[in-house]
Amino acid sequence: MTLLTSNKLCESLRLDWESFCSYQNSDLKDGKLQCSCGETYDIFKWQWEQQAGNLHVLCHDDREILFHPIYSSGTAAMRGNDVLKSNMHYYWEIKILTKLYGTDVMIGVGTSKITLNERQYKFCSMLGFDDQSWGYSYRGIIQHDKMIRKYGSVFGLGSIIGVHLDMCTGTLEYFLNRKSLGIAFRGLKNRELYPMVCSTAAQSSMRLTCSLSLDSTLQMKCLMVIKKHPRLIRLYHSIPGLSRLIKTEYFWLLPPKLEDLEEKIDLTFEDEAVLPLSTIVGINTTARHRKRMRTNKWSLYEPRADPDHVSYRDFMRKMANSSRSNKNENNCKGCNIHRPSRPRSPSPAVVNDKENIENLIGDIEDNFQEAIRNLSSTIDSMREVSDSTASTSMIYEDIDVDGDTAMKSVEEDLNLNLGGIEVEHFDGLRCNLSDCCDNEF
Repeated sequence: MTLLTSNKLCESLRLDWESFCSYQNSDLKDGKLQCSCGETYDIFKWQWEQQAGNLHVLCHDDREILFHPIYSSGTAAMRGNDVLKSNMHYYWEIKILTKLYGTDVMIGVGTSKITLNERQYKFCSMLGFDDQSWGYSYRGIIQHDKMIRKYGSVFGLGSIIGVHLDMCTGTLEYFLNRKSLGIAFRGLKNRELYPMVCSTAAQSSMRLTCSLSLDSTLQMKCLMVIKKHPRLIRLYHSIPGLSRLIKTEYFWLLPPKLEDLEEKIDLTFEDEAVLPLSTIVGINTTARHRKRMRTNKWSLYEPRADPDHVSYRDFMRKMANSSRSNKNENNCKGCNIHRPSRPRSPSPAVVNDKENIENLIGDIEDNFQEAIRNLSSTIDSMREVSDSTASTSMIYEDIDVDGDTAMKSVEEDLNLNLGGIEVEHFDGLRCNLSDCCDNEF
């Protein structure tokens, strides 16, 4: 098996990365790219900071770095000479001038707590090695606090890496050849950060092509939204002279050309646009089924989005699945707001119950009418009785009967009736009821 040297290995992997320009071998001098492609915007708010030691060499007004000029014995790092302030947008681009190889070459940010020369005798991925730095490797991965994950494409000779640090929201986004790779890190707000780079590759070189410091404006926010939607991009290009009104500092936010729209425009895996789960049809909003906006491992240590929110891409996927499942149904799952429900034909059992109820109501009405008739007849009879009672009382008023005579006649009748009745006592004695000793009238 033949072993490849570092230069031959990089040459064999030449197609693994994408260059900003189609350079030729004649553009290389001592393995260093000499072209000035992509260096149109000469705006510099900060440069690289001079460091003691022989791990790197600065040139071209402290904008170009050469790491390990003779040989490499570890990891060399460099940072900017100005701190990145809060409530500002920062964008800078770094052009790779040599072939990259070895343990790692990284671009990112870090705090003032990072000691740049503490790993000069150790080969490692320095940016993201602890919780004070964040880095994007030439191998296409990002790292923070020793946690890594796949992020974007690899980069190498001729590539231009753009870095957008939004200190208003605390997000860090990378661009490869001025194409966004999506939000890489969150939770950077209210931190004292510096631009940083590191390399373990001997005689590796990179150049700072621009460094911008921008206020948050409406024009910037509009461009961030337009470049993600093909329909808005077409509308943008249909307005004559609109591109001339855009500030020069926003060149990295300009929408792509119309001929480039045939390529698929993917939303970032952590898109800025989010919607609450309560507005999504068919999604259970219990805590067990809630989706977090971020999927990176270091989200456990940094502030994260509201768990009631979901990324725009997940929202569209859920809506598509919901529309397919409800294609032949009239209303969505458990919701009568988006699509009003239509009346359905009742089942035979429901029809029979309805007929029985109607018959019962008819019987009740008939019985009620009959009861009304009976009550009317009763009232009439009561009136007749009251009339006859009044006439009888008038007859009794004409009769004058003596009270004593009446009482005597009653007693005589009572004696006559009780005289023939005998009663027997417990001792065998018999007597008439009218003369019995037990009757004391």
